[in-house]
Amino acid sequence: MIEPEQKEIKVTDLFKAWKNKCERDINTDGLDIDYDDGVSYSCVECEMIVEELGKPSWSSTKRALITFENEHDESLNVEIPISKWIFDSGREEPYTLSLENDLTISSLRYMDDFQILLMRLARARTTIVIDKNYDSDDIYPEAEPEASFS
Repeated sequence: MIEPEQKEIKVTDLFKAWKNKCERDINTDGLDIDYDDGVSYSCVECEMIVEELGKPSWSSTKRALITFENEHDESLNVEIPISKWIFDSGREEPYTLSLENDLTISSLRYMDDFQILLMRLARARTTIVIDKNYDSDDIYPEAEPEASFS
């Protein structure tokens, strides 16, 4: 596994990577078909929410949760825990991923590109920059429906 080149990544960049995964992997069952400019599936709304959780008074760790959701295929929805250290002096470390992966080499073949990206970022202790707390966008599934003009 190659370590990522970047030392930091914005949550909006993670959101883009997740949306790319959704475009490829979304379950198209039940999606409307759009016949306006050719034949394609209707768009699906995706949403990113970053929720900063309170820090207990006895802890030096502040936690936050990044949530990526789409309204159609819940199996693609993801919650990503992040955390940072806050020292008694008031100095703060930047956020990093708080993933708990107990992986073996053989399990890598069952992971998708987005899961591998998260694992690589966690292993490299890449800084997570919260550039937005909320974002939403529409994705267009890559799969193409069979046209039925009846």
